[in-house]
Amino acid sequence: MNMQKQHEKKYPQSADFKLRDLATANFPHAKTLLDLGCGSGGNLKMFRGIGFDCIGITLSPEEKNEASKHAPVLIHNLEEGLPNNLNQRFDLVLAAHVLEHIFYPEKLLQDIKRVGTQGAIIVIPNLLFWRNRVKLLLGIFEYSNLGIMDYTHCRWYTYKSIQRILATYGFEVLQAEATGGLFQRKSSIFRVIDGFLLKTFPGIFGFQFYIVVKIYNDTD
Repeated sequence: MNMQKQHEKKYPQSADFKLRDLATANFPHAKTLLDLGCGSGGNLKMFRGIGFDCIGITLSPEEKNEASKHAPVLIHNLEEGLPNNLNQRFDLVLAAHVLEHIFYPEKLLQDIKRVGTQGAIIVIPNLLFWRNRVKLLLGIFEYSNLGIMDYTHCRWYTYKSIQRILATYGFEVLQAEATGGLFQRKSSIFRVIDGFLLKTFPGIFGFQFYIVVKIYNDTD
């Protein structure tokens, strides 16, 4: 990973309400949260608003200045796993659009399991989204400023591979859901078609995946 580029790039972040809905549905008793790659703090603000005690981690001092308005924020390179002095444990860990930026995610996944007590929610882009499949078929493999082919991405995952990796490190997948679709329009008929395609062929029509996992510790 080019850490200088990663350090310089700021990701504007509004709250992702799907994360809130997944968290409250799967972990109704969770009250503490660690937000990895917290960006400018949109999700920190949202979870603080529903009663969570939160801590965020980012690589960017600029993002820290924004996110710190909502919760305590640490500056740390997640390529190294979690900070060694982070001794607190959390009911819920968020890693939304983080793993694709990490060359070797093994240490980070082990640390998430170490500090998490109930579960985690992983959000990851899908390399094999249908548009990417068409581009690859045509011999096109180009980076961009945003999206699946963001130039700061160094690892790519599919619907099956991300779940396989999580299972390897001892997480139990409770829910795996794709968002995106073929049409991605507001019309009701297109939403129905997209809903069917996402449930039936998530690995093709999913732009990104929300993976909810349960954390088992050695004492469980």
